[in-house]
Amino acid sequence: METLRQDISDNDFIIIPNPYLEEKMYEEDEYFIALTERDNQISFLQDKYEKTSEQLEKTSEQLDIERKSNQEKDLELDNKAIIIKQLQLAFAKSLKENGMSIDRIGKETGLPEDEIRKL
Repeated sequence: METLRQDISDNDFIIIPNPYLEEKMYEEDEYFIALTERDNQISFLQDKYEKTSEQLEKTSEQLDIERKSNQEKDLELDNKAIIIKQLQLAFAKSLKENGMSIDRIGKETGLPEDEIRKL
């Protein structure tokens, strides 16, 4: 110890050998590697989640647009069906007023006989 005191000046560092230092440093490196791998995996999963979320949002928007379009088409078809039905009834009424038989009117218009009788 006396020789150490003689060699140490104000600007020198004391080097004390530590047999466990290398082992501790290795353990810290292993711990750091595990943390880095975990953080990388978390970052990867977050990125994947964000991309999937964006894709789902876009798909949802597209489905909403298609749903609205289909509703509009359904409404148009319903309106056309109503018009066709009104035309059938008007045609059947006209045929009935001109003396055509109910059976024949049913065949021509496709309307059921009970509906033709109501005209």
